[in-house]
Amino acid sequence: MSNNQYPSHNFLTTLENASQKLRQIGQGKEIGKDYERIKNKLIIYADSPNEEIMFDNQADIRRTLSVLIQEVSNKNDVLKLLIEKSKLNSLFNNISKQLKDDYKNIIAKKMLSLYYGRYLNFRHLSEKERFYFYQLLIHSVNNFNGKSMILLKAKENQYILSGDLHEAIKKYKELKTIGQELSLLESFEIYQCIKILFLIEKAKEWRVNQWDKDVECVLEQILQHKNIMVEQRNLLEETVFIILKKCKSVDKIIDNWLNFIFKNIGDPRILRHQNVWFRIGEEYYYWLRAKLSQDDVRAFLENMTDGQGDEVYQYRRQFWLQYIKHIQYSKIIMSGSGLEYLKDNNPEMYKKFQSYPESYSKFHKQTQRSCIFMDFGSFYVIEGTHNAKLRFYKDIPINLSKRNYDYKEFYSGEADNALLEDFTHYNSESYYWQNQVRCFIMDNFNIHVKLDGIILKEDKYRLQSIKDHLFERNQSIL
Repeated sequence: MSNNQYPSHNFLTTLENASQKLRQIGQGKEIGKDYERIKNKLIIYADSPNEEIMFDNQADIRRTLSVLIQEVSNKNDVLKLLIEKSKLNSLFNNISKQLKDDYKNIIAKKMLSLYYGRYLNFRHLSEKERFYFYQLLIHSVNNFNGKSMILLKAKENQYILSGDLHEAIKKYKELKTIGQELSLLESFEIYQCIKILFLIEKAKEWRVNQWDKDVECVLEQILQHKNIMVEQRNLLEETVFIILKKCKSVDKIIDNWLNFIFKNIGDPRILRHQNVWFRIGEEYYYWLRAKLSQDDVRAFLENMTDGQGDEVYQYRRQFWLQYIKHIQYSKIIMSGSGLEYLKDNNPEMYKKFQSYPESYSKFHKQTQRSCIFMDFGSFYVIEGTHNAKLRFYKDIPINLSKRNYDYKEFYSGEADNALLEDFTHYNSESYYWQNQVRCFIMDNFNIHVKLDGIILKEDKYRLQSIKDHLFERNQSIL
């Protein structure tokens, strides 16, 4: 039996190539030997020290524009090569000199398509680098005599030629209308830039902490184009910058935005996300990290260790609530029993331990004691429940990227070398340890909290007797 089958692989390949060429012709794309000849000529010209390039005929000028429009792959991007070799300006100087008046109308649409289609390459060129290109572009559009809608629209809206894309948004309001009124194809880079600016303007219009279907719709589009650069940030980073600027102004951010940011940017408390956060802005990185950390400390003090046989918890809570605003970063490390308590009494917080193990960690073996690490900028603290010591450090004592810890890590090795002082939660009812630590922080780190601030509301009536008791034990009551 013959192995020859019909249609053969070669036949199908030939047919596909022919079909592709027909599609290209239908889309106005140039193909063929003359096209390839001009492409090679431009590549040689880019690497040549010679500033002059001669065209055999006017059709070769048209083919030159086609090459600059069509060759967009990294391997064969002729336009980018000419820009990198600083030959684009001289190329269009040569084109302008050799272009005949009766051919200027013919290449006008090619010039505009090149500008629209490869806009990102022209956007960052200096006035000197793009002088001859823009000169020919403006002349071609303004002197066009014909019925091409895209050229007539450009002629009518001169701001689009100068790159003032905000004017298009201001004039036509809606993205769909902009495309229709300017006859722009979605594949044009200039349309993509308008779309990006449009999305950014939408984000700027949102109310602080607004979250609704309109916001979700715009965010969906932003995520589709998230990697497009907007100055020093990509579109997603720029959007988060806009949102955080609004939220910081009122010192509040809702969970919807937190979830979006965590999912698409990353938790600012996790070290590996620091680079992207620094691009967004260090000011907002430190603000959000501190806010999240302060909320965690409050949750740890008020909800996560409320009871469970720990008699110190109410005094510890009252004490550290006075210092929360000074905390820059925190990390909770829960015991097994603590997690079980959360699972039953605070399921939302329990989910965080399952979803963000680098921010919310666990003890390997410890069954009852839970701890929290707190960064105050100039000193560091590890506080704990169930007879854990309160420790102050001059340097970060533990590896903050870990997910699981042993309690001994807090007082041995590097932690021991960084230790400044430790305290026992002694005589809480008399406020002995609380005032001792208050004075230590005040004397060493200049953070002032009044004595009555660390005293429980139900103990205020005996404030004077507490002061007398502390004074008798040589503690400051100022």
